[in-house]
Amino acid sequence: MDKQQIKNEINELISKGKTKKAIDFLLDKTQSNQKEEVIILSNRFNEIKRKQRMGVITPQEEQLELNRINSSILQIIYELNIENNTILTQPKQVNQEEKRNIPKSNLAQIVLAICAVITLFYTISYTSCKSDLDKTEQNLPQKINDNKEIPKIDSLIESPSVQTSNIPNTQEEILIEPEPTPPKIDSEIELAVKHLLSDSSFLKNKFEELIVEKKFDKALQALNLAQIKDTKESKSYYFNNRRKSIYLVKQYDDIDNAWISFPRTLILTQKDSKYGLYDRNGNEVSKPKFDEIDPIFFGDLYCTELDGMYGFFNEKGKEIFQPIFSEVDPTVYEDMILVKKDGLYGTLSFDGNYILKPIFTEITRVWSDVILTNTKGKWGAIDLGGNEIIENKYDKLEYIKREEVYYAEINRKKIYLDRFGKTTKNPGLN
Repeated sequence: MDKQQIKNEINELISKGKTKKAIDFLLDKTQSNQKEEVIILSNRFNEIKRKQRMGVITPQEEQLELNRINSSILQIIYELNIENNTILTQPKQVNQEEKRNIPKSNLAQIVLAICAVITLFYTISYTSCKSDLDKTEQNLPQKINDNKEIPKIDSLIESPSVQTSNIPNTQEEILIEPEPTPPKIDSEIELAVKHLLSDSSFLKNKFEELIVEKKFDKALQALNLAQIKDTKESKSYYFNNRRKSIYLVKQYDDIDNAWISFPRTLILTQKDSKYGLYDRNGNEVSKPKFDEIDPIFFGDLYCTELDGMYGFFNEKGKEIFQPIFSEVDPTVYEDMILVKKDGLYGTLSFDGNYILKPIFTEITRVWSDVILTNTKGKWGAIDLGGNEIIENKYDKLEYIKREEVYYAEINRKKIYLDRFGKTTKNPGLN
């Protein structure tokens, strides 16, 4: 696969909001000397999803971070080493002679020029000051001769009258209070505080480790210190929720960690790398058995993942869908969730009800209330209530937004339809 094909594939994944799949695809195609950058992006993506689960970031902040990751992915694509438009399996070797012939970059030349100008400026300044100093030294003897007597410096300083009898004669008589030594902070607590205050740390989080290791006292101390150092109180909401989580984990032996996020009514729990749910009264809603649980910020749902399949819980703790969907995307449309089941597409509302049942080979939204659908290779259109606007019988169906008409083909015949599905004139002839 050449560079252009890789670029097209990743651009398509990013345009569909599939950042994770784009990272995995790029990781499989990059060389060993470029994998480190892609691994860092993968870690950043996982950290963003972790913060999403804990309710630390807003949907807008999450999307901003994902956009930055997507930009980095595209940058890596353009920097891929290629030869004859094909990705190299080994980086090109550069011998010593070629290294000597490599020209310096324009940026390096500019920096060297600036340094030269600064050096010249200081040299001129030093020369001027040295000249003035020499002239002053030459005139100094003449000024001294003009004065009959030059007083000694010691005589110009008046000695204060001091009663020496009140001054202690021995060092033992002087008592100096030693400064108190600040208490030494435990290294684990110090590292946990650093991670708590970090905004973009995707390294292993020491604070979370303390909770999993049941070191609750240290975790609470780290929270208290971090809250003191957080002078802007930007994370006060998060600190308070994590403190409540610690008390919850201390109470229940069957969970290793927990995350509380208001105004959510359910509490995300963890046990041995599996996730479950509790309600606010401390009752178990679901045992920790899922690989992931992500709150859907745009509605009242929790998306669960188990063995690559997805399901949903609602805010009341009811499992409205077991993991039966092979694909879930809550970002492609603003007011509904795209789902895929048994190879067919449908949509859900954010309260967990079907808008369109998964019976379509492909769906494309063109208006706020109109969706193009493909069934068995034939295109049609329906509204959000599932009511048919255009029958699924066309080989091709496109919406021309500027003219507000559909362009359709059936049996190689080209026709135009209005927004109600009725035949209309070619807009170019009007």
